[in-house]
Amino acid sequence: YNSYGELGDDSTTHRYTPVRVSGMSSGVSRISAGGAHTCAVKSDGSAWCWGYNGDGELGDNTTATRYTPVMVSGMSSGVS
Repeated sequence: YNSYGELGDDSTTHRYTPVRVSGMSSGVSRISAGGAHTCAVKSDGSAWCWGYNGDGELGDNTTATRYTPVMVSGMSSGVS
């Protein structure tokens, strides 16, 4: 649906086909999607999230909605 940027393509445009996530063209080993946000783990062990963040669910120490991935605070490596 992408109302909160949960597709990570720097927009809130509704999409009917897959789009590339900004800055995540390679190196992603895992991905998980919620109702209004998405998170990924890169092969270097860092965690990244984007989308709705009104309750701090993205883990970047803010409540700002993000339309592109932001690194989860304190998780720059070691996530498996």
